[in-house]
Amino acid sequence: MNNLCRAKTLDTQEWVYGAAVVCGDRSFIVPPNALIFMHNNENYVITGIPVDGNTICHFLKKVNGVDFFEGDVIYDRILKMEGVVCYDTRTARFVCRSKTGAFFIPYDLQWKGTIYDNLEIDAISTTEE
Repeated sequence: MNNLCRAKTLDTQEWVYGAAVVCGDRSFIVPPNALIFMHNNENYVITGIPVDGNTICHFLKKVNGVDFFEGDVIYDRILKMEGVVCYDTRTARFVCRSKTGAFFIPYDLQWKGTIYDNLEIDAISTTEE
């Protein structure tokens, strides 16, 4: 799936994976095995999991069997830097933002957690200033 996303469910706060769909103020993840049908040139989804729209994270890449998403906290073992994976609109690519605000391109990724699960790293911003 080339538009893979993840988000936390509203009820259990567990991560679910699939395509993100936002309808007004409601957000859903449509899992890869969802039943989708077409009627009068309109797509209808039978299965969608309600999620917290603020936790929707887009897939970055797979490294050594681990999927990396926006909002992941990583440690780069070569650069010896920790940061949050985010999308840089100026360069149109995924980068990491350190606690100091510096951007860096990760090389040797080690997954440490997410900004949604690890309160001690919430101070790292994933947005541009």
